[in-house]
Parts: sequence; structure tokens; C-alpha cells
Amino acid sequence: MFVVSPLVKNLFKKNQLRFLKTKMKLNFDPNLKGMKQLKREMFNLELNVPAIKAKKNIYVDLKKFLKNFILDSVNLKKFQDLSPEDPLYSSHKYIILDPEKFQLEKLEPEIKQEILKFVQNDEKNNSEFVENLSIKLKYEDLKFDDVMRAIIPDEIINENVNVKGYSIIGHIAHFNLRDQVLEYKNIIGEVLLDKVNHIKTVVNKINEIDNTYRNFKFEILAGEKTTQVQCKENGCEFKFDFAHVYWNPRLGTEHERVVKLFNSDDVVYDVFAGVGPFSVPAVANKKISACLSNDLNPHSYKYLLENFKNNNKSKTKLKELETRKMFLKRSKIPSLILPNENFIFDPSEFFSAFNLDGRDFIRTKLKYHLVEFLNYRQENEFNFNKAKFYALMNLPAMSVEFLDSFTNLYTSHEREKINRALKADLIENFRLHIYCYHFCKGDKTELEKIQERIRHEIFHESKLEIESKYVRKVAPNKDMYCTMFQIGFTSFFSNGEQNTKNKAVEHADLSRDIKVQKIE
Repeated sequence: MFVVSPLVKNLFKKNQLRFLKTKMKLNFDPNLKGMKQLKREMFNLELNVPAIKAKKNIYVDLKKFLKNFILDSVNLKKFQDLSPEDPLYSSHKYIILDPEKFQLEKLEPEIKQEILKFVQNDEKNNSEFVENLSIKLKYEDLKFDDVMRAIIPDEIINENVNVKGYSIIGHIAHFNLRDQVLEYKNIIGEVLLDKVNHIKTVVNKINEIDNTYRNFKFEILAGEKTTQVQCKENGCEFKFDFAHVYWNPRLGTEHERVVKLFNSDDVVYDVFAGVGPFSVPAVANKKISACLSNDLNPHSYKYLLENFKNNNKSKTKLKELETRKMFLKRSKIPSLILPNENFIFDPSEFFSAFNLDGRDFIRTKLKYHLVEFLNYRQENEFNFNKAKFYALMNLPAMSVEFLDSFTNLYTSHEREKINRALKADLIENFRLHIYCYHFCKGDKTELEKIQERIRHEIFHESKLEIESKYVRKVAPNKDMYCTMFQIGFTSFFSNGEQNTKNKAVEHADLSRDIKVQKIE
């Protein structure tokens, strides 16, 4: 076995960043610049690269040692056969190295000595320490980035216009191309189809996200016309039509972070649920006590229901749901505090989906469920220290504008009923954890203004503790944040006068056809 000394291992660690940044430059035919119709035969190249002959029974170990020098900037086999005329053809292979990374004259003496030890121990190998090998590259050997660098004009590349960045949603690759490269959009799509095996459709966004249904128009650049996709996130499978709903794979880490906070005693109100990236794993994997999910987009609503069913249809999960329902049906069901003909409270329903405007959902569904669920748990002597109630508001362009829906949530008459039904300490100590997603310019001043608006203009609580967490960069001067805080019945209760912004929705459940579906 080829053993590497600790000294050399430390050398590699110290130089790791240099090795990662260094990459072989490919000198393409200048006539490729500005190509708009793909001609694969024009990408043929011949390279001179350093190579080391290695015994077949040791080259895997040697490859691990040389991994920082290996030629990996092209889709080429790391081990190449020797010429059939070479006497070592059957016992050895070439390890192909990157000429930019592996330069013999600049090699650290310790690393050079380590390789020399290996060569000297190979009694059959009488060749030079390092050989220069000529290899031929074809279009098929090149990576997507290399082809783009070959065809996109230098003046565009020098402007740092990114043509390499795209998102993957199932079988779809989604670009958001800048104006400077739009004339190359079709060849960009065609090349990506060649280079990424599982991609079948390439699309480019052509307008901003619509704030009503949170979707956007795109054009298909290459591949199949189907936009119906399936993808996995946080242990769940999601199905949806990307042409009609919002889905961003870059938010997967944030979805995971939030879902990990939930436990089985928690209740989640997902105000802008989309197709369920928060709600579905919360119910299917974390088995929370109740989840009310809502989205105004009828397509999102449709797939929200479907994704819940698909992730809870195994025999094990169906049995778990049934067992939980049977247990809850044996519990005490108190009289309703605020009876409403358009809202049916059932503590055994773990998941309900709604197709409403976010404000309507808060003021006609969350409003009633919250007090009835608290009353139910109080009747059954539940330990309230074990549970949290969450309101998730993931509509970054507008979420802050919906926060006033939580103020003056109950009329003075409803307040009297709640005070009679719920214990005083429960009313005093209850907190709803709000996670409000929003955009912000890339400076702390703008973020502080948003926090101050929430604290003073919306909730009028000067001591309201607010924490904002950075989620992702959306554009050069546009960041996404999750602002988190807790409110209680002080904010929910009215002073007898309805907030003017909410008068129009006070009886929204009576003035429109509300689509509600509970999952059996």
C-alpha cells in the first residue's frame, strides 16, 4: 500500500485553497466566439498534459494522494490506457494531471520526494518521473462551463454576466438570463441538455414573480415541453406544474431549518403554503398536532392536497394517523367558544387545506381554530409548556403587509366569550410565533426600519422582541430575511373598533365561496 507521510498531508491541507482555485485554461478556436447554432465538431482540442505511470494494484491509492493535481476540469477518465505497444500496457495506467496545478519545477520538495519513492519502488517502470502526454478532447469531454466560455464573447464575460447559474427543479433547469446573453439563450439550453444527464427541459424566466399567485412566465429554450415535475426535499416527495406554481430549490435549507423546530405537540398555520414545503414534512415527518395550510393560487392548493396525500399513503403512516384519530376521539370535546357556520373545528383533523387570500385565512380560519384548539387542550388538561403555535408567512414581497391581520382579530363581544372560556393565565401567557419572510436591501438600516415598523406601526408594542435571520441573496442589492417574533392576545383583542384595513374582510367567509377540504 502507498502510505503518505503526515508532513505531506499537512502540506496538502495548507495549499488546499490554491489547488481549488487553479484550473487548466482551454484554448479554443477563436471562431467559436459568438456561436449561436451549435456545431459540436468545432470543439476538438489537443492538450499536452503531465502524466504518471502507475501500477494497476496501486493507482487508486496514488490517485488519492494526487487528488489535488488530478485533471478534473474536463469530463475525461482520470486513468488512461497506455499505448498497446508499451511493455507495461497490461500492468500500468496513466494518471492524468492538470498542467496548471502540477508543475514539476514548483512542486514542494516533500511532495516530489514522496512520488519519487513510489516510482523507485516500481521495478518495472523505467520511464521518466513525469511524462508529457498528448490527449485529444472532443465536445463530449467538455463541461458546460467550458463550452459557455468558448462561445460567449469576452466583453460579456468581462462584465461578470453569469450564464452558468441555474436552478434544478425535477427534470427542469431554470435560468434567469441577463439581457446581454439573451441572443445566446437557445444554444445555452441546447448545451445544458447535452451536459446534464437528468435534465430534459431548459427554461428561462421572462418576467418578475406575480405577487397574486407567486408564479412567473418562462420560455422553453430546449428539450421537452412538459412542466409537470416531481422532486424531493426534506424527506418528502413533491409533485407540481412548475408553469403554474412557485418553487425555489434554493430555499430547501430554510424549509429544513424551520421544520426541524417543530415537535408533535405543535400547531402550524401556513398562511402562504404554496405546494407544501413547510406543511407536508411538518405533518408527515414531525407529526405535529395540527396544520392549517393555505394558498390563494388554485394550482398550488391542488398540489398541496395531492402532496399531503402522497406523503402519507404508506400503510405505516395511514395506521399512525388512524391511531392518533382514535385516541383523540376519546378525549373530551368542549362546547365551541365562537361557533361559526363556515368553520368546523375537529381536533382529530391533523391537516386542513384552504384556497383563500392570506388575510381571509387569518381572519376566518386561524382566528377560530386557535381559540377552539386552546379550549380543547384546556378541557383535556394539556401541558401548554410543551407546545408552540407557529404562523408561517412566506410571501416575501408582501408578507409584512399582512401582519396587521393579527391585530384586532377578535371583536369586543368575542373577547368577552374568550375571557369567560379560557383561563386567565393561558390568555396572558399564550404566544403565537410568527415567521415573516420579506425582502430587504443589502444594509442593516433597511432591516431596522422593517423591524421598527412591525414593533411600532403594526403591533404598537415598543418592547416587542424581534429577531431577523438572513436567508439568501436574491439579487446584488436584494436579500431575503426571516423576521421572527411572538405576539399574544393583547394584539388579537380589539378595543371595540375594527381596524379600517380589515373591515372589508370581517365577514369574508360569508361573502365569497371559500374552498375548504379536509383530508380523510
